[in-house]
Amino acid sequence: MTSTSNFDTWKKNEREAEHILNDANWTKVAFLRDPATRALSAYLDKFVDSPSRGIHGNYGLRHFGRELNWTEFVDALGDANTDRYKPEGLHVGSNAHWKPQRFHCSLEKFLTKYQFIGRYESLRDHAEMLLRSLNLWDAYGSKGWGHRDKRQRLMPKPSDSIPVSYTHLRAHETL
Repeated sequence: MTSTSNFDTWKKNEREAEHILNDANWTKVAFLRDPATRALSAYLDKFVDSPSRGIHGNYGLRHFGRELNWTEFVDALGDANTDRYKPEGLHVGSNAHWKPQRFHCSLEKFLTKYQFIGRYESLRDHAEMLLRSLNLWDAYGSKGWGHRDKRQRLMPKPSDSIPVSYTHLRAHETL
């Protein structure tokens, strides 16, 4: 039996993802969350809620070498550091929970390949819009989205249901 290194697996997955992003037969979609809401959610989950549940222990101490309150966390994210091996700053090496979303879906390289970019804060409306545009609403969306959980209750009801456009993304380079 042969083993594949993590690098080989990653390169294979990267090639497959790039193939999909360049294949016109695939519909490319991304749902992006407001960066400020995402940072607050990460802080509350990793630094406030999780330790009390015994899940992450002291996340600040483990990742930043010190305990962080909200202001210190925001300052750490706002650091100009670009060294992927240091936790401060927002860069490709940042923790996945607050790393800019553009790094997760290679938006710099593939933005024009995406047919639909929705907002997490408008997930229900944008998912319905997407499924209807693909004639998949009746098969996958019309039966509802399951039970309401605490995250759905806390999500704001947006006044508009227009998906994020390319122009809007260009104006928010910190995604």
